[in-house]
Amino acid sequence: PEELVAIAEGSAAMGAHFEQLQRGAEREVLVLDRPPYPVTGGAVANPLQAELIAGGITYRGLYDAALLSDSRWTERVQADLDEGVQGRVMEGVPLKLAVADRSMAMIPLREADAVRGMSALVIRPSVLLDSLAELFEALWLRAVPLRLDAGTVPDVDPGLVEVVRLLASGMTDAGIARQWRTSERTVRRRVAEAMQVLGASSRLQTGMLAERAGWLSDARD
Repeated sequence: PEELVAIAEGSAAMGAHFEQLQRGAEREVLVLDRPPYPVTGGAVANPLQAELIAGGITYRGLYDAALLSDSRWTERVQADLDEGVQGRVMEGVPLKLAVADRSMAMIPLREADAVRGMSALVIRPSVLLDSLAELFEALWLRAVPLRLDAGTVPDVDPGLVEVVRLLASGMTDAGIARQWRTSERTVRRRVAEAMQVLGASSRLQTGMLAERAGWLSDARD
């Protein structure tokens, strides 16, 4: 068991393991990305990413919607997309995560502080690694494709797209509220905002117009 899980302490050790994770990938690298960013501020691009994508490695990045609220973060996300990262976005990404194939994964154990610094769990092939990869895939299916225009402003509020997709999947307001850990009132407000953006006068019409607008495209398109 001690060969399957290790702890990387400090930013230097974490950086070395993250480089090892990426260079060891044969097919793809999966990343869950969310604030906070206590060391880099979230504006620093991944230096290996473009090189490995050019070499045939697929990168899929699932970004927390909060990243679209800060221009520094949005510019970095745009740089990721420009380099060839397949990006999606959703509200409430639960943790930071990186997975290379099914051979290695990393998750932070805690955020940096003045006393202890940063640390991460490094995971080798195991049930835990498989579970983390499945978590990524489950979240990926719930997320919506991330498209930023030339001014690095989101085309559509991803939260509106997500609520319409959840409704179209058959979820109730109460079910969405439980999933988002919010109130039904908030869900109804978001649905109303989506209806306004789409120009819909009913929920049925919302689904029809959302389909035409491409909001309900298959998650693997």
